[in-house]
Amino acid sequence: MKLKKTWMMAAWICCGLASVMMTSCYDNQDNPATAPDGPQGEDGKEKARLTIIYYGTIGDENDKEAEDMWQKAQEALKGHPDVRMTVCWKYAKPSEGFSGKYGQPGDLVMFELTDTTDLDKIAENYGQHKPGQAMFDEQLLTDYLNFAAEKAPAENYCLWLFGHGAGFDVLTDYEKDLRKPTVTNQTRGVLYDEWFPLKGNISEADALNMYELLRGIVYSKIPRFQLLVFYDCLMGNLESLSDLYMLTDYMVVSEFALPMNNEPAELFFKTLTQNKDIVAGMSRIFGQISNDWDKFCAELGTGDFKLLKCSEMEGLFEPSARLAARLRELYPTMHEQLDSAMVRTFQTFSLLELYDYADYVHKVAELTGDAELQAISAEIDEVFDRLIISRHEVHKSRYGDIPRFTLSVVLKGQESYEKPTKWGYTFDEAYEYTNWHLFTGWGNWLRTNQQQPKDQKEEWLGQPLGQNV
Repeated sequence: MKLKKTWMMAAWICCGLASVMMTSCYDNQDNPATAPDGPQGEDGKEKARLTIIYYGTIGDENDKEAEDMWQKAQEALKGHPDVRMTVCWKYAKPSEGFSGKYGQPGDLVMFELTDTTDLDKIAENYGQHKPGQAMFDEQLLTDYLNFAAEKAPAENYCLWLFGHGAGFDVLTDYEKDLRKPTVTNQTRGVLYDEWFPLKGNISEADALNMYELLRGIVYSKIPRFQLLVFYDCLMGNLESLSDLYMLTDYMVVSEFALPMNNEPAELFFKTLTQNKDIVAGMSRIFGQISNDWDKFCAELGTGDFKLLKCSEMEGLFEPSARLAARLRELYPTMHEQLDSAMVRTFQTFSLLELYDYADYVHKVAELTGDAELQAISAEIDEVFDRLIISRHEVHKSRYGDIPRFTLSVVLKGQESYEKPTKWGYTFDEAYEYTNWHLFTGWGNWLRTNQQQPKDQKEEWLGQPLGQNV
């Protein structure tokens, strides 16, 4: 087991070296992540200004949502030859509600999408029937990124992920080759593939995890992006993003479950095609999301999209490490105040132990009155002001609210933190693989804390809550 951990640390170090070698992306935002060498693609076209690389699967009855996105993207691509787009998509399992028009259950399609692509023929021209091809196969992701680099080379790249996400979920939180051999399981699910059922986790399916996503990117011909769009649920999560921030200049994420509504996607596509300065364009577009999308979010209680400047992520680590250490120092004498903060912090989603990080920091500073915690809280607020450069938020929860949303973090008490899972490892064993823990020691605080947040999976128990599902 320790040998495996040593190997994973080496992988993280390699990724760190890769990010150091590409620091111009951070040091000069006017010189963002660039394409591999070579002026032309397979078709002889010049490099694009931007290539959007779309990858995903969603299952159930929702293939129509992806197909609708492609149609919206086709409209956005018209008149903008400097922007190109590729698609890799896997269709859902057969069911009465199967909604795909352009592919059959289990089809895997990989193609360049243009404004003239005949979507009715994508399965015939670019598809294979591959229900057994896992979308969490990191080699598939690497091969697809290489396909995009060769087919549609560009000065900058945007990786767009669409599917079911879950942030940090311990029932799906471990490297696949370290699990019990009878269980297929994964880490911080980004894209759940329903063709690989897995009982017990949030989506009842196996998924692409952060480690696989990271390796799939790093070993490809496009090891860095200008923008990474998580058009999936709950990925505005510190444990997840701390593993990926070094691979992209900017991210679009949501702290919450997202409604099945493609209006923001249409706005994003238009912005990416029409604006050479995509950061300025994306910053403006959040204010243009309409009340119609807000109404869908209101049915869930809350919703958001935010644009992150990833070079600011590192600013969270040092004050958060001091926060974790100070909480451990104070707990023996101020456990009542800290326990109260634990059960008053805003939970983002009732089925997962994910809580708004800034709100928790505010609560511990306020309830203890500790000057050091208050200084750390102010420092973390300043980092979030730099990190989140644009946002759109819906505050309609009937179960409590906070002034603004930031990113989620795991909160737990010692008993559940050290509790074994049915997959053969403990929560803390899985959690302490995360870069968030390695950089901040957050797991050390969870091991010290004795107060568990309220378990609101079955019913609301009074702790502030964004989405009660």
